[in-house]
Amino acid sequence: FPSHDTPAKKAEGLIDLYPTKPNLYYYVGKAQNKLKNYKKAKEFLELGLDYVVEDKKLESGFYKQLILSAEGLTDVKMRQNYQKKLDQVK
Repeated sequence: FPSHDTPAKKAEGLIDLYPTKPNLYYYVGKAQNKLKNYKKAKEFLELGLDYVVEDKKLESGFYKQLILSAEGLTDVKMRQNYQKKLDQVK
């Protein structure tokens, strides 16, 4: 069975080709969260968030994944910050 690492690696490679596609960062971040690589997930998610334009569903997804990263990193302040931002998107 393929691991979560395979799509994450593919998406990371695609980011090099399409550095302004936010959904690629989202998929890498989500995969890294599943692998419990919270710090790496946070880096990709924060980078990709800058490219989200007028897409509330995707923006919400980023914030939800960042909240998971924060919980994994036991960063209460970061979690609260992204929870506030998520509440503002809705």
